[in-house]
Amino acid sequence: MKLILSFIILTLSAESNDLEQCECNIKNLVTVNQHLEKLSETDIQLLLCTFDESCKNNSEFSSFSNETLFEVLSRNPELVIKELSVNNGKYNLNLIASELEKPIHDGFDLEVIVEKVKALHQADEIKSLILSSLENAVEKGKQ
Repeated sequence: MKLILSFIILTLSAESNDLEQCECNIKNLVTVNQHLEKLSETDIQLLLCTFDESCKNNSEFSSFSNETLFEVLSRNPELVIKELSVNNGKYNLNLIASELEKPIHDGFDLEVIVEKVKALHQADEIKSLILSSLENAVEKGKQ
């Protein structure tokens, strides 16, 4: 019993540590990518909290975080927008919106992602901001 309790405490400590030391944390991105088939709220939190201005100088991290953001948004836009709406002040929303305007590669069908976001039943300013950023990316891609 003590062994199980110790394991639970260590696991919770590790998860809380990931969230505390989140900015530019590539380990979080790896974790999210390992769970793409069944994303959880925690996975979304681990992804969104990595976006920070201090990461811009790390091109490898920036590329990986951008690609992961688009992958996650294409798979579960509802969970991403819900997390951004519920915990609005917790994440760098302007940076995330900016990232959505400039996909790192053209492997994502942005128009499909736009349609998925439009189809969400929630209507709030976060959804509008995300949608606007994605639509800007679509327009830039057409130029």
